[in-house]
Amino acid sequence: MKKSVLIKGVLLLIIIALLTMGFTGCGGTLTFYASYIYIDSIDGIYGYVYLDGTYIGYLYSWDYVTAYDVSYGTHTVSVYPLGLFWANYTINVNNTGQSFYVYW
Repeated sequence: MKKSVLIKGVLLLIIIALLTMGFTGCGGTLTFYASYIYIDSIDGIYGYVYLDGTYIGYLYSWDYVTAYDVSYGTHTVSVYPLGLFWANYTINVNNTGQSFYVYW
């Protein structure tokens, strides 16, 4: 086998591999994020608010808490008035600026 044919074959395999990576990525998943969402008290509920177990702020009655850089998809919001567990809410984030209402 000629050396030039072998080199051309190796170069062809490298080009195919690079093109494949360019079209499919490196195996990672592209994640989209909402810049911010609102957790809104519509009937006076108040307390410490957690998004997927991470504290995001204190919710005052008839006010809201803003969560930043939330990935699109399903999340759990938990509210703890006076430090006691009250309720979990399942939310589905699919765009920036969404409001999610929590209530007694």
